[in-house]
Amino acid sequence: MATLIGERDRRYLESVFEKLEGKTRLLIFTESPSRLVVPGQRPCTYCQQTVQLVQEMASTTDKVEVVVYDRKVHLDMVQEYGIDMVPAIVVTDEQGSRRNVRFFGIPAGYEFGTLVEAIVDAGNGQTRLSPEVKERVRAIDVPVHLKVFVTPTCPYCPRAVRLAHQFAMENPNITAD
Repeated sequence: MATLIGERDRRYLESVFEKLEGKTRLLIFTESPSRLVVPGQRPCTYCQQTVQLVQEMASTTDKVEVVVYDRKVHLDMVQEYGIDMVPAIVVTDEQGSRRNVRFFGIPAGYEFGTLVEAIVDAGNGQTRLSPEVKERVRAIDVPVHLKVFVTPTCPYCPRAVRLAHQFAMENPNITAD
C-alpha cells in the first residue's frame, strides 16, 4: 500500500510533534471493510484511508497514540463518544479527559492541518485563545454542540474548525465536530 504522507511532510510533523509537552490519544472509529453492508446504508468510503493517514502521522512521534475501534464491534465506545458516523476521529489528551473534539470524515486537504493543531493543543493541555476569549468560553454553562461543515479545498474552513475545537477544549460543555 502506498504511503499517504510524503517524506517532506513527515519531517514537518516530526518537528511539530517534538514540541509536544504531553501525549495525545486519537480514537478512530471505523467500519471493517469486510462487514456486510446493511440495506439502505453505504459502506464506509474513507475508513481505511483515514486509519492509514492517522497511523502514518502518529508514526512520526512517540507522543501520539492511535486506537482504532470498529463501530459494529465496540458499541460501548461508540455510545460513550457519541459517534454516529464513520470515519470519526476523537482527539483526547493522554488521560482521555478531553473527549469533545471530533472529526468526521477523512481529514484531507486543508483539514489535515487542523487535526495537527488539535493534536498539539491536546498534547500541550492548552489552546492559543486569548485570555479574554478563554474566560468567556469557560463561562458557558449549558451544553453546546458546534458543527462545522467543510470541503477539502476551502481555505476558510480550517479557521472555523480550529476555533470550534479550541472552544471545546476550553469547556467540557462544548462539543465540536
